[in-house]
Amino acid sequence: MKRVSGIGRLRSNWRRACAQRGHNGGSRRGPVTDRRPRNESERVARRVDDFHAETERRGRR
Repeated sequence: MKRVSGIGRLRSNWRRACAQRGHNGGSRRGPVTDRRPRNESERVARRVDDFHAETERRGRR
């Protein structure tokens, strides 16, 4: 089924976005994300999110 594979892809890049956001203590990207101030990380998270939304809109439907 197409849906399942799509969900798998979504979950994987959702995890990547979370790692960039630094919600899991910056375990993925190291101390660099921790050193970044909160508001800037929020801004990055928002950009990542609407980048993913954009790819979803352009992607298979």
